[in-house]
Amino acid sequence: TFCSALRGEPGIHDLSLDVSERMLRLKYDPELVSLARIQAMARRLGVELGWQFERFSLRVKGLRCAECMRALENSLRKLPGVTQATVNPAAATMAVEFNTAESDAQTIERGISLKGYDVQAPPRTKADLSRVHEKDAGDRRKMAASTAVCVLALVAGWVGGKTVFSPSIALGFYIVSYLAGGYYSTLRAVRELRRGILNVDLLMVTAALGAAVIGDWPEGAVLLFLFSLSNTLESYVLGRTRRAIESLMDLSPEEAVVVRDGRKERLPVEQLRLGDIVVVRPGERIPAD
Repeated sequence: TFCSALRGEPGIHDLSLDVSERMLRLKYDPELVSLARIQAMARRLGVELGWQFERFSLRVKGLRCAECMRALENSLRKLPGVTQATVNPAAATMAVEFNTAESDAQTIERGISLKGYDVQAPPRTKADLSRVHEKDAGDRRKMAASTAVCVLALVAGWVGGKTVFSPSIALGFYIVSYLAGGYYSTLRAVRELRRGILNVDLLMVTAALGAAVIGDWPEGAVLLFLFSLSNTLESYVLGRTRRAIESLMDLSPEEAVVVRDGRKERLPVEQLRLGDIVVVRPGERIPAD
């Protein structure tokens, strides 16, 4: 009876029931039918459903290159119970689907942390978003300052070396330019190298060091400046993209009217539970999907 009712539900594309394993497998369109509705239908027919698969999202810092993303996705898919792992670089988040009988969220988070990435829960309130944006903005300012020091030291060493500075003083400015321009690239290169990944940061740092070895300090400093500048601009562009995506949270109400035990209650959206009935009056914004 329950299967027949589900087959007539819009959005249910396919279902199969294994009576021996007491397993119901569904293929459905979440735009047309929700798991909460399916569970409510089951309760009305006296069937209790338990979820075998769960999906959750994490904010992962440090993912920059396509190789890093693919490597992390592949390593997570090898963990017991993980059926899907997808990185969204624009939002700096990862979505993971897993079998609750074989794994849990804490185990998956540890697997990501062991790869050297900073794992955080996605911001769910405006206050959380503000803190994330402030920290990201601080990191971008540090990168911009490092790039500025790199180019100033480069110009001072090159111009001064041709006019008033001795070769040793000019070399000192080039060393400062190297340290400022190569700092973040070296950190990323070492971090990825520990994971067994050779990325473009390592290539740039190696090229700059090679230029220094053969005495071409200005060329190496120029290379590090251009690479540092590109990384800084990339950080600012990604920051704007993430803010645009996350600003969609401002469109959702902070409270919802919920029907519980026959009574209507106004609650913060963070307190909504799976299966809640939300009342949306004409003209109001929908607080949950």
